[in-house]
Amino acid sequence: MKLVRVFLIALAVVAVLVLAAGGLVFTSSFQTWAVRRALADRPDLNVTLDRVSAGFNRLRAENVRVVRSGAVLTLPAVEIDLPVYAAAMQEKFLVRRLVAHGWTLDLTHAQMPVPAPIPPRSAPRVAAFSLLPSADAADATPLAPIVFGGIFNQLKLPVDLSLAGVDLAGEVLLPAVPGRPAARARVTLLGGDLAANHPGKFDYTAVIQFEGDGAAVTELKVRGTLGVVMDTPRTFSRLVAATVAEATGPNFPDGVKLSVDLSAERTAVGESYAVAVLAGTKQLALAEASYAAGESHLRGAWRLDMRSADLAPFVLGRELPLFEATGDGKFDVDTTFTELIASGRLNATAGRLGAIWPELQMLGAVKLVADFDLSQRDNATRVDRLALTITGAKPIATLEALQAFEFNLKTGELNVADPAKELLGVVFQGLPVTWVSRLISRTGFVLSGDELQGELAASARDGGFTLRPKAPLTIGNLSVATKDGRPLLQGVDVSVAASADYTPQGWQVEFAPLSVTSAAGPLFALEVRAGQLAGKDQPVKVAGKWTAHLPALLAQPMAAGAVDLTSGEVQGDFAASLGAKREVQVRLTLTRLESPAVGSLPNLTADFRADLGADGLITFNAPLFFDQAGRRSDLTLAGTLMPGATSSVLATRLTSSQLVIDDVKNFALPFLAPLEAPAKPAKSVSASPHDGTAFWSELKGTAHFTFKNVVCTNQVQVTDVSGLLRVEPEAIKLEDGNAAFGPDSTVRVSGSVTHDENRAKPYVLTADFALNNFDVAPALRALNPTKPPTVEGRVNVVSHLTGAGTTLEEMADRTRGDLKLTGKSGIFRALATDLPDQIQKSQTTITAIGSFLGVVTDDYVNKAKITADIIRALTEIPYDQLSLTATRDEALNLQIKDFSLISPEVRLGGTGTLLYAEGVPLVSQALDLQLTLGVRGHLADLMKRAGLLEKQQDGLGYAAFSVPLTVGGTPAKPDTSAIRRALLNSALERSGLLDSVFGGKGSK
Repeated sequence: MKLVRVFLIALAVVAVLVLAAGGLVFTSSFQTWAVRRALADRPDLNVTLDRVSAGFNRLRAENVRVVRSGAVLTLPAVEIDLPVYAAAMQEKFLVRRLVAHGWTLDLTHAQMPVPAPIPPRSAPRVAAFSLLPSADAADATPLAPIVFGGIFNQLKLPVDLSLAGVDLAGEVLLPAVPGRPAARARVTLLGGDLAANHPGKFDYTAVIQFEGDGAAVTELKVRGTLGVVMDTPRTFSRLVAATVAEATGPNFPDGVKLSVDLSAERTAVGESYAVAVLAGTKQLALAEASYAAGESHLRGAWRLDMRSADLAPFVLGRELPLFEATGDGKFDVDTTFTELIASGRLNATAGRLGAIWPELQMLGAVKLVADFDLSQRDNATRVDRLALTITGAKPIATLEALQAFEFNLKTGELNVADPAKELLGVVFQGLPVTWVSRLISRTGFVLSGDELQGELAASARDGGFTLRPKAPLTIGNLSVATKDGRPLLQGVDVSVAASADYTPQGWQVEFAPLSVTSAAGPLFALEVRAGQLAGKDQPVKVAGKWTAHLPALLAQPMAAGAVDLTSGEVQGDFAASLGAKREVQVRLTLTRLESPAVGSLPNLTADFRADLGADGLITFNAPLFFDQAGRRSDLTLAGTLMPGATSSVLATRLTSSQLVIDDVKNFALPFLAPLEAPAKPAKSVSASPHDGTAFWSELKGTAHFTFKNVVCTNQVQVTDVSGLLRVEPEAIKLEDGNAAFGPDSTVRVSGSVTHDENRAKPYVLTADFALNNFDVAPALRALNPTKPPTVEGRVNVVSHLTGAGTTLEEMADRTRGDLKLTGKSGIFRALATDLPDQIQKSQTTITAIGSFLGVVTDDYVNKAKITADIIRALTEIPYDQLSLTATRDEALNLQIKDFSLISPEVRLGGTGTLLYAEGVPLVSQALDLQLTLGVRGHLADLMKRAGLLEKQQDGLGYAAFSVPLTVGGTPAKPDTSAIRRALLNSALERSGLLDSVFGGKGSK
């Protein structure tokens, strides 16, 4: 008895818990929590709601918000009356009522969905032409085939469905049209009575309001009826939709109507589909298709008779191009979408094409006539008929298939009925250059000129095809400019014979010849061909040759008068292999070069080769040869360059067996100096803004140079020039710079240019120079070949230089330093004058005057002879020791602090200044040298007899010369006229002749 009581109590407790749990499930708070929890597990769904309430026969959701790709749907409330248990447990959605009012669908920020990325193929390739996307899948990863089995098979439902009543009303916010505010559409959908074997009917309306001044359409009304027939609770057998759109506005006060009728029906024999667009009673477009059950093809036909005015009121304010199009045709597609047959005719005219793509606006009004019969089966594209004509204000271009052909995309094989007959014909009667200009405008260039004309023909060849010119492609009066309006070419005529070959073994394209001429004569001629063999990883090969006539080419705006040549030609050839490893070779020759400033220039031959490895390493070799009057100079640059993300690494070597400086300089001079160089602004030596980095900051590495023989002049040659340039992030250093002037003379140079952005003058030069046993006579003869060199002998020179500037040019101009020159055993001619000739003339004149006056002139004649002997002795002074110390000061003047010359009879000393002048070479700057002269021996006796010597002597027995010595002019052309005048006057004054003539104390 007690056991039964316990069981009954337990059963009562369980019953109470079940009832409590059931009550909890049907509470709104639990249902809302459960839905939110389910949505939280789906992060791909951006859905929020405030409340969910579900009963046995009703569902209600409040404040639902759904966001997808920028579109936002807001539902204040949605109610559905249906048996919930049957829907959940028996898969029967028997909807008695579906109501949603006041909802809003905001499309103003809606975005097109981004397609999922396609997995990469193991061997990517360039897609071949195909009428079907699937035709490019020959080497793609195999995918499951898509098989079309009819529309109604895709509409099968997973549950039983019936709709007794639907009542939807809300608003759609449409995306704004440029220059117009966003439009609103009021949308309703009413209907129902849809069930198995009972047709359903749904009426829909949409009223769209357009605001803003100048709107052609202010209101667009769309109304229609959708009829749906279900033959079972889960399948459909017929869909019919009839829609009428009516637009009204200032441009359409009586309204314009457009009707769209759509139908799809499933019968025992298959399915049929049709869509028709009508304006009143006029049929604008019709497409019909049928799919027979059990067959593998979808067949149909289309017709078109439409104008832009028919559609303009119904495109929601967007701009349409102006067009008229008529045509008809047929199509046949298999159910796997791997075969397509399309044929038909199309006649269309179009204008204002910028509405589609701004770059097309320049096409103007265009007429297109097409007649085609094309098919695609697996990898084979067949053309049975193709004729295309494009016409503007006058004929533009035509394309015509001259016989049927088939091209296999996989094997590359071309099959034709008659291999001897031409395949395709392309004729350009007058293609406007502006069409091409807009297409290449993104490259930064703009074209203008006459129309493109020419004719091409394609024929079958070796299982492929060949394209040959029947008439060259020509463009007259062509001009090319940059986007900012800077002209490059003006008024040139271009002609090119273009051809192409394709076979399963490979392809080749050739432009031969391509010529560019102008009123000034031929500019440029080019022959180029490119090709590639079939097979994996085969490189593209390019080769060609060209010729350019420099004076006519340099007259074009792109040269901007930068080079002044009156004649000259450049010709060359090139070859390249562009594969995993890229190789480029360019050879060129410049001949018959003439410049008004220089005259005849050397010929240049260059051979440049560069290889680019798969790792990005560039290996290059560039030998240059300069030929002039039987002389040849050579210069070879070779090395490697590894580009990097932040800097590049260079390792190079510059070599030469012989380099004639004058020939190289004369060749480069016209190319370095423009015809009319602009006036340079005045330089400032103060700190000025700089870019903060050294110009070499993105390059590092080394450069070795070795020059066997460098001919500076006919008298001066430098041999065995070598050294190492080291480029670092903040410095360029010259290490181990060496050279030789003959077998016994050497020079050593080392130094660096550093950069520090924290300094007011970031570029700093430090250099050391040492010249040993240098024979100065040849160098001085080169400066002034008409006179004997000022100094003959060998000297040693040591110098330390420093400089700083905001730019390299300023740094070089501001370079300062010390110089020490020493030498032994030579000849010094700085005091040479033409005084002996002057004294001889004076002697003759004075003797004649003395005879006339009865005055004895023997004393003058003796003194003049002595003076002439003195001058001859000073003209060439054999010295034992020569030294000079100089410093370049802050004003960039060269201060000669100590000059000294010692010979057995002469001792010279002095100081002076070389005045800096901007842009003037050092040897041509103004010289002011003050000298003191001491003599002994025979020369001292002569000067003593002439009364030109002081009585005192120094410790070595040298007596001072009483006449001050001043040398002016320049180091290249010293001026000793002051010495000449002083000695001549001294000869006259000290001869006693003047006293005799004028009755002074010298007359007896």
